[in-house]
Amino acid sequence: MKGNLPSYSYLKKEYETAKSLGSPALACNAVLVPKGHEHLRLLIQNFPRPMVTNNDPADVDYAGGLQAHRTGTPKTNFEGSLTVIETEKGAMAKFAQAMVDAGGELESCRVLFNLSDGATNSGTIEYVIYDVAFTFSDGGGEIDASSRSQILTVSGSIRYMYFGENANLGSTGTNAFNTINSSLNSGSSNIGNAIGNALSSLLGASSSVGVSGFGGGIATTFGG
Repeated sequence: MKGNLPSYSYLKKEYETAKSLGSPALACNAVLVPKGHEHLRLLIQNFPRPMVTNNDPADVDYAGGLQAHRTGTPKTNFEGSLTVIETEKGAMAKFAQAMVDAGGELESCRVLFNLSDGATNSGTIEYVIYDVAFTFSDGGGEIDASSRSQILTVSGSIRYMYFGENANLGSTGTNAFNTINSSLNSGSSNIGNAIGNALSSLLGASSSVGVSGFGGGIATTFGG
């Protein structure tokens, strides 16, 4: 039986749509930078990327047998596996010792995503994760004296808090609005004088126009 095959025009449209979505993000295009330990140059092979989402919806029962659900609260607690490559200078071992000395938790880490995908205009996306806890499950990794090409890796787990990219917009936005209001208030008298002069030129030289209270409304007085 002969089926309906897509036409060239349809395939071209689908191809153009796929291209407009952007190039695929490479899994190796991210770096985790622990705060206070940047000098160790940790080679972290993989870690869970932060992504905002909501917790599972909750079921709600109403009178009369009505069943519904309510959206869950935004998820802020994340966890996943972690693999770190050990270096010849023992950077991983030094970091593990620093973690124990700090109580097993870091205040924050930066996640730099999309560092380079071959395009000069690709923007780097930065995430900030908080209260980052590392746990290494298999000690210092397995050493094989006969291996000449296998790297030494250390596996473990990571847990952190992530509040999204807009978590700090509240304080920043408030400061911005305060600055704008201050500028408007300080310049209200100058704006009022400019409006008064404009009205005077329109009404004639014999009329005097005064403009006051520009911040809370315009009050005009005319005199002949």
